[in-house]
Amino acid sequence: MTEAQWNTCTEPEQMLKWLRLTGKETERKGVLLQCARVRQIWWELLSNGRSKRAVSVAETFADGRASEEERDQAFNEALDAHAACSDVLSGSGDETSWLARVAAYKAQFLFGWCSLSDREHAAYLGLLQDVYGNPFRPVALDSSVMTAALVTLAQAAYEERDLPSGHLYPARLAVLADALEESGVTDASLLGHLRGPGPHVRGCWALDTVLGKS
Repeated sequence: MTEAQWNTCTEPEQMLKWLRLTGKETERKGVLLQCARVRQIWWELLSNGRSKRAVSVAETFADGRASEEERDQAFNEALDAHAACSDVLSGSGDETSWLARVAAYKAQFLFGWCSLSDREHAAYLGLLQDVYGNPFRPVALDSSVMTAALVTLAQAAYEERDLPSGHLYPARLAVLADALEESGVTDASLLGHLRGPGPHVRGCWALDTVLGKS
């Protein structure tokens, strides 16, 4: 895939396959992307709290703040919720709990066989673009500009989000962009993305760049 093809591609699965083949997909970003996908597209269908908890624990695990044991427990509880459904495909019970448990456990499951509406497809594409940006043009920040105040602003923008959607608050990101620009950051793609309408989620490439996350 070339940069031009990446910029015009509208098939998230093709983009993820290329990221994986080239080693540009990280486990953390993969998990956060799938959790964001569950939150944005299927959250309202998760009728069982165990499935919702699996997504939350997966997000926490991705950032190194939950143990493997906690992740596995959440996975197994979501699995139990799924198994308890007597007729999953007919819509009774927690029909998407399998999405939660997969997100909690393995990033490489892409749910590619799911049928998405045009709106859901566009939402998924938007999430992927927020998380990975343009992998052909990675942005690096000079560590000398990252003051304690900027790190605090960036961390607050990462931690504070709208639930259950998981979207980061645009106002916080815009304030961060202004502060970065005032400190001497001039990269238009990074500043423009932080000021963009989003939605932005944990794993957002611009915020990750500021925080030094991969």
